[in-house]
Amino acid sequence: MPEVTELELVYEGEEVQDGSIAIGYLIYALSGFSGAYEKVSGQLESSDSKHYIRVVGLRQGSAHILLDIVHFLNANQGVEAMGIAALPYAQRVITQIAKYIKNKKHLKGKEPKNSIVIEDGKLYLVSPEGERIEISKEEADRLVQGLLDSDAEKMVMPLHDDRVSGFEIKQNA
Repeated sequence: MPEVTELELVYEGEEVQDGSIAIGYLIYALSGFSGAYEKVSGQLESSDSKHYIRVVGLRQGSAHILLDIVHFLNANQGVEAMGIAALPYAQRVITQIAKYIKNKKHLKGKEPKNSIVIEDGKLYLVSPEGERIEISKEEADRLVQGLLDSDAEKMVMPLHDDRVSGFEIKQNA
């Protein structure tokens, strides 16, 4: 039985207020999310499962790109093989993508490898202003490698237009 997770990529601002979005922005957003999803998914599990990301609609009020992620598990894969988190698989992947974007925003352009400190056995990401947030080793590795940089840039590309003022990933599951 497939696991289905609903998701919205939400853009706010004057340019998207009528619920439409420029085709170039839509392509960048979908390409960026898809690339980031595949990379994080590849780190979290074996290749025994398949994922299908489908656009299922647009919602007005701002540009809400509605997606379904269908995750087909290998028939032999038990819950313990899915990882330590209790969240459905797609939600864990989406959470990691959102954390990556949040952590990059926290750095404000500062180099990740020079912004990670270890204190009392915990990893912290330090902003240019000295503000710390705790991160996992996996999050630190992704940041230092720049694993999702190009994908995250595609998702936030519409923000380069002054008339698009916000971006958010919403999970509806």
